[in-house]
Amino acid sequence: MDPREVDLAATVRDLTDGIGADVAFEAVGHPATVQDAIRVVRSAGIVVIVGVADPAAFLPISPYEIFQRELTIRGCFTRRLSFDRAVRWLSALNLDPIVTHVFPLADAREAMDHARHGAGGKVLVAPNQEG
Repeated sequence: MDPREVDLAATVRDLTDGIGADVAFEAVGHPATVQDAIRVVRSAGIVVIVGVADPAAFLPISPYEIFQRELTIRGCFTRRLSFDRAVRWLSALNLDPIVTHVFPLADAREAMDHARHGAGGKVLVAPNQEG
């Protein structure tokens, strides 16, 4: 799903019979996607912030919402235990729909420019892919 094209929270609620996700991993590092992750989790849900944000970025957040919904928000700085756990979670997910562009390693610079300008979902650099 592209959150720029659909109401992500409403879609997740529809897919979970109105409950919301148990856990949301934010892997972009942008305040808007952290807010999306907070909106999609159920009460007592967990938001794991994995994306590397600009150090100058700030997030407007409602402390009351965190309190009232009993949310847990965790940061993940690629520590040994959390990285292994995240990789196990990722292997259980079908991430193909969010990868919108695949570039061979030779075109890594173009891939980075593509991602930097937000021209799609996730951009994948595949070392074994030919141009």
